[in-house]
Amino acid sequence: MKKQFRPKMKRRFVGKAEVNPFMATVQRFANTYVRVMKYLAPLIKKDAIPPAAAAVLIACYADAVMVGDDKQAEHRMSEDDIHAGVNLFLNLWKQGKVIAPAEYPYTLEETLKEEEDEGQGL
Repeated sequence: MKKQFRPKMKRRFVGKAEVNPFMATVQRFANTYVRVMKYLAPLIKKDAIPPAAAAVLIACYADAVMVGDDKQAEHRMSEDDIHAGVNLFLNLWKQGKVIAPAEYPYTLEETLKEEEDEGQGL
């Protein structure tokens, strides 16, 4: 069996604890999603944006925040990029790394149910 290539990541130490760079990146993504959810919550409530569309909006906005591009991220992101961003967001939320702020109007279950319904063409 051919061995998969895995780039070596330098491990950092904070105090006496070892910090895994990959896990630090995942936590940075999760923190960004929470900040974006908090920021967009009033807009989502005001415009009554449905849960699945809100997840897409959050993924696009979070990508723009992380990349540093504030000029309409959806125009430079392909459809595959948007799907990957939404999947990452929902997976981190399922794993408990993203905890929705109190202002956010939807639960994970509502979002997943609507995603599932849209996937079936309803």
